Amino acid sequence: MKTTIIKSAIAAIALTVMVTACKKDSSPATQTTTKPPTGAYGAGVFVINQGQFGHGNADVSFFNRSTKAVSNGIFQSVNNRPLGDVAQSMTIYNGKGYIVVNNSAKVEVVNDTTFKSVATISGFTYPYALIVLNSTTAYVSDWGSSGNGFIGVVNLSNNTLASKINTGHSPGAMVISGNYLYAANAGGLGTDSTITVINTQTNTVTATIQVNYSPNSLNLDVNGKIWVTCGGYDGWPNTSLYTPGSLVCINPSTNAIVNTIVFPGSAYHPSNTVIDGTLQNLYYLCNSQVFAFPVTASALSSTAIINRSFYGLGYDNSAKLLYTANAGDFTNPGWFLRYQTTGVVVDSFKVGVIPGYFCFN
Repeated sequence: MKTTIIKSAIAAIALTVMVTACKKDSSPATQTTTKPPTGAYGAGVFVINQGQFGHGNADVSFFNRSTKAVSNGIFQSVNNRPLGDVAQSMTIYNGKGYIVVNNSAKVEVVNDTTFKSVATISGFTYPYALIVLNSTTAYVSDWGSSGNGFIGVVNLSNNTLASKINTGHSPGAMVISGNYLYAANAGGLGTDSTITVINTQTNTVTATIQVNYSPNSLNLDVNGKIWVTCGGYDGWPNTSLYTPGSLVCINPSTNAIVNTIVFPGSAYHPSNTVIDGTLQNLYYLCNSQVFAFPVTASALSSTAIINRSFYGLGYDNSAKLLYTANAGDFTNPGWFLRYQTTGVVVDSFKVGVIPGYFCFN
């Protein structure tokens, strides 16, 4: 889900550029703000609102698929305290929600139906995402200090950071295949072009796979292959240094690259790739548009399915719909819009400041 140096930090550093790149929807189709009763947060969609970098106004919105009701600011409402500064992602496992709050250097643990706080896991630097291995262990990617990243090994039994595994620069997206964790080293404000492979039985690095600049998304497909979305080098403001993005396919059985599809020019920087419930179709953001890519395809489509600029992207397996996040001007509440995979808009709803990630329950 979102894919720069802890994306809201970029919003603070380069707000003018990002506002230009992300169009504001001044007339969304629909809005619902009815608040569901306590305990009704289980079956629905959590929208992670990053909030402004340094403002501590991150929070979570909840969307009820059946009633189409949106409840905003549910962490603050339930727990009577702020969630923190820059909420990056959320993972649900075994009745709990794990919310990664990167500029607050923590993971908040909540009950996934009441949203009542259960624990706070500390000891991080700039955490990005959490992935669960089993009932006792999870991994958190962390950009670390000055981009010297690590994967944090979390003990879910007592909600503590048990150890750290060094990686490349600014690891973000992760997937698990068999006994191995794959972490994409996105590079942050620096550069990186590698995937760190970790044996989950020994928690040691067993391989480093060279891909292309700025790997920002990892998805497992129906054939067990790993698709890496590489954004390419973005040397802003010096556009002459740009390199094109690419889709790279890895066979986790051998860690060999079996396919590389390069975008047609240095201005193309794909990100935020998600995969549908069949594990056969990728969807990604690129140049203010949403594109689809079947994993069996040999070439990229030149035709976007949605011709709009978004900050985040998700796929709801339950409704078989794409969710897109519109961050607006990055200071006021944003919106999320739902689309059919054909690109037809379904509806839209007002949420919190800088919506950037979707967690489906």
